[in-house]
Parts: sequence; structure tokens; C-alpha cells
Amino acid sequence: MSNFESENISYQQFEISTSSDIYQNNDLKLKREIKILKNKPQKIMPIILSFLFFFLFLIFLILYIIKSSNYSRLERKVMDHIFFPYHSDLIPNLDVLKKKKKWVRKIIFEKTGKDYKPSLRMYYKATRDGDYAFHEKTDKWEGYILLIKDEKNNIFGGYTSKNFRGNILADEIYYGSEKIDKTAFLFNLNKNEIYTLIDNDSKYNIYGDIEDGPVFGTYQNSDLAISNRFLSLPSFSQFPKTYNLNGEKNLKKNVLRLTNGQANFLIKELEVFRVNLIP
Repeated sequence: MSNFESENISYQQFEISTSSDIYQNNDLKLKREIKILKNKPQKIMPIILSFLFFFLFLIFLILYIIKSSNYSRLERKVMDHIFFPYHSDLIPNLDVLKKKKKWVRKIIFEKTGKDYKPSLRMYYKATRDGDYAFHEKTDKWEGYILLIKDEKNNIFGGYTSKNFRGNILADEIYYGSEKIDKTAFLFNLNKNEIYTLIDNDSKYNIYGDIEDGPVFGTYQNSDLAISNRFLSLPSFSQFPKTYNLNGEKNLKKNVLRLTNGQANFLIKELEVFRVNLIP
């Protein structure tokens, strides 16, 4: 009996001992699994965040493209409405349009003390209307911007509150005449510069003749002289004569600055925008 019990106890002790090892192994295994589970989120999290960031970036990119596309279409509609019946090739966007309106407003305020809000509408485009139609299209009203693109893709021009019709002698007979316009100015769009009158007391600032193209300056001293068939014949500049950068009197400093160093140039496009001054 004692032997049996002794053997039984030994057997039970062995069984318990064996079970204890199993429990210990299972416990270690469980701890390892828990540790692995704890480490998995740390490894997966950067991947999840990367995918999330990429997804958000993709959404913002799509929204930006849609918004840009809608803005471009809207801007084109606005531009087409402003420049009816043509679309301007020389004023590519609303920012450039705002810049030109700002220039007109600034100079008029400086010269007259009156603050106007200019509005622009294009009524003449040389490549569509023909250079011969310049006076026909623009002599009906006063106050406009000439925008010129030459063969080297320089863009420049000028503003006058008058027109270039000249004067009527009698029975619809016109003759060339020099006119006073204190608010007239020239500009170079590529350089983002405006050129105002050198001497506010200068007698004449523009010259008009129905038989010739528009002239800024005087007939003999032309800062900008457009030929009557400017799409095929060269126009010329003696800048600065009556106009200069910031109205400076140092003429030698900015010789031919308006036309980017060209005394003679061929015109590829000329657009005329009527300017309405709204109080």
C-alpha cells in the first residue's frame, strides 16, 4: 500500500511538474504573441498613415484641378464678355487687365485729382479688322488704350483721353493736328513700366491724322509713331521725347526703352480698348 501510494504520489508530482512546464511554456508563448500584437500596430501605423496622406493629397489635387478648371472657364467668360466682340490675345488674364486699369486710374488721379474707376472694352483688333480700318473703328469716341505686339513679341502701347482723328477743316475734310492730353502715358507690359509726360507744361502730347496712324508725342518728335499700314510697313520710335520713365528729364538714360531698343519695328497685332471712366 505504501509503495503504491508512494508511487502514486510520485506519479502525481510528475504530472503536476509536467503540467507546470506546459503552463510556463504556454504563458511564455502567450506573452510573445501579446508582444507581437503590440508591435504590429507600431509597424503598420506608418503604412496606414502613408496611405491616408496619399489619399488626402489625391483628394486635394482633384479639388484643386476642378477649382482651377472652373476658374479658368469663368475667367475666359469674363474676358470674352469684357472684350466683346473679340477676345484679346495681348491681355491674357484678369491680372493684366487689372494692372492696366490701375495705371489709368493712377495717372488720371495724379494729373487731375479725380478718382475714376476705368472700365475697358475692346473695339478694334488689327488682324481681324485690318490696319486700314483703324480710324473707322476708333475715331468715333475719345479715351482708349492702344496695345501693340511687335515681331519680337514685345508688348507696349499707350493711353490717351483723346483720339487720333485729327481736326475737321470743312465738309468732312480732315487735317493732322497736335493735341494736348495731360493724362496720356506710354507703357511697356513686358517691363511692367509706365512712361509719363516729362514736362507737364509741354504744349502737345499726341498727334492725330486720319491719313496716318496714331502718334504719341509731336509730329516731329514722336515717342511712338504707328504707320498708316502698320501690319506691312514699319513703325518707329524716338523715345524719350515727350514721355519718360517716371517723367524724368534725363533723356539719354532710357533711349528706346519703350520699344526694347528698336527704333523701327513691325507690328504683329494692335488692339484698341475704349476706356470709360466711372466716377
